[in-house]
Parts: sequence; C-alpha cells; structure tokens
Amino acid sequence: MRRIARRPSHRRANGIAVAATVWLAALLLLALAGCAGHDRPDNAAATGVQLSHANYQLIKPGAQGSSSGFRLLEFIPITAPSLADAKSDLYRSIGAADLKGRAVALANLSEDSYTVHFLLFAIPRVRVSADVIEFTDAAAGSSSRLGAVDPNAPVPCRELGDQLVCDPPAR
Repeated sequence: MRRIARRPSHRRANGIAVAATVWLAALLLLALAGCAGHDRPDNAAATGVQLSHANYQLIKPGAQGSSSGFRLLEFIPITAPSLADAKSDLYRSIGAADLKGRAVALANLSEDSYTVHFLLFAIPRVRVSADVIEFTDAAAGSSSRLGAVDPNAPVPCRELGDQLVCDPPAR
C-alpha cells in the first residue's frame, strides 16, 4: 500500500485560515465591547427663589430638549452630544420667542445622558427636561413684565436667615 504524502502548502493554507479566523473573532469582540463614561463634571450654579407662595404659574410642565452624537466602532468619537444644543432644543420646544420680556424660569431641571449601542457604532445622547414657570405679581395676580428694567442695574440683596433675598429693581 502506498502512502500519499500531504503537501506542505495545505498545512500552510490551514494555518492562515485559522489565524484569519482568530483575528476576525478578536475584531468582532472589540466591535461588540462598549464603554460608557461621564466625562462632564457636574457644575451647578443656582439662585434661591421661594416657590412655596402663589407667586408663579406653570407654563409648560415637562418641556424637553435633546442632542445626540455619533461614535464609530463604539470608541472613536465623530460628534459629541452638546448640553448647550439640548438646552437650545428645549427653548425651541417651548416657543422661547413668545416668552421674550416675561419673567420665566426653568424649574426641576434635569439632565439625562445615555448611549444607544449598535454593532459597529454608538449614538450618545443628552436629554434635558424642565418645568417652565412664570413669576407673577402675587398681589395683582398678573404676570410680571420686565420690558422697562435695565438688566445691568445692580440688584439690592440681603441675607434673611439662611436665604439670600433680593429686592426687585425699581420700575
């Protein structure tokens, strides 16, 4: 009986196929692996305003704005979501042009950031939501207009217990 010798080229072709399969599996695992992080520090500046009195009215509850970005292969950022764009979208959704000259503020402001992961890319998003309120003249019950007030005028403030109370500017 004769033995048929295998050619060395078959062994080399099989070895290349195995190496290619290992590299393909490694790239697939890398594409599927996702990382999430919060790289924005939580900086907050707040003004203390009493909302316990009947000095405001709710204009639009739960107004929302959002911004999204794009990451290639889950870790190469192409565009990033912007908090400023999300707030601009929020103001656009409430019709900010109609509120010009009125004493409005955002109450219960919250920011949510999340990422939707796909096989080869990810879409990070930032969503801002808030209740839009308008301060009213408590005595008259009408909304306060700020058309004649100089926004650069100094506002007299004083401490009352643990709160800072500011007197409204003269009209």
